[in-house]
Amino acid sequence: MQIEYIKVAGVILSLLGTIVLAMRVTKILGVLTMAVKMADMNMQIEAARANGNRDMPNIRMYGSTTHIEGAEKLGTKMLVLGFALQIIGGACTAASFIL
Repeated sequence: MQIEYIKVAGVILSLLGTIVLAMRVTKILGVLTMAVKMADMNMQIEAARANGNRDMPNIRMYGSTTHIEGAEKLGTKMLVLGFALQIIGGACTAASFIL
């Protein structure tokens, strides 16, 4: 009976680890997408003003590094947690087969 609990715990922990890692990837991709869009908008404005379009406002978007750094800090914690959950889940599953 205890072996069944260990198997179930292994599956649940592995699944939770996978979900945490997926959330981490989604968060980092979202922040990087925002940073690329900001850089692209800055280049479009600069190109339009260089072509003589003075009606284009001279606006610069900045601050993407702050978001990226925040995502990296949270991302590192989520990476460690996700892999730890997967390793513990795998160990529980392996232990259920050995016991």
